[in-house]
Amino acid sequence: MLHYRHKHSEGSLLQADIRGLLRALKANKIVWYAPDQDFGGKTSVFAKFFNLPAATIIAPSRLAEKSGATVVPFMPCRQPDGRYLMKIFPALENYPSGNTLQDAQQLNDWLEAQVKQYPEQYLWVHRRFKTQPDGRGKLYIRPTKSA
Repeated sequence: MLHYRHKHSEGSLLQADIRGLLRALKANKIVWYAPDQDFGGKTSVFAKFFNLPAATIIAPSRLAEKSGATVVPFMPCRQPDGRYLMKIFPALENYPSGNTLQDAQQLNDWLEAQVKQYPEQYLWVHRRFKTQPDGRGKLYIRPTKSA
C-alpha cells in the first residue's frame, strides 16, 4: 500500500507525525486526513452522526487552526465501470470556529449528507460508534454462536 501511495503522491505521514503534518500544511501541501475514525474519547468530542453520539476526533480543526490551512472536503465516488469520480466541494466556512464540538459537528453533518447519497460506498466496518459517552459502547454486539 505504501509503495502505491508513494508512486501516486508525495508520500505518507504516520498518524503520530503531527510535526510532519503541520510542516506539510504550512508548506501549502495537500494533506488528506480522515476525520471519521473513532480513536476513543481522549482526543475526541461526542458529536452526532446519524443522530447517535460518535467519538469525533478534534485534530482536523486543531491542525487547521495551527497551520492556517483551508479544509476542503472531497468524496471519491465509485462509478459503475469501477473507476472513481472525485467530487471536490467548497472549503468549509467558519472552520475552524474556535469551538471543537461545533467543528466536529460540522464535519459529521457534511459527511452524513454524503453518506445518505451513497450509503453503499461508506466503509461501515469502521465501527464509527464503538466509543460512547457512557463508556459502555454496546452498540456493537457480537452474535453468539448457536450450537
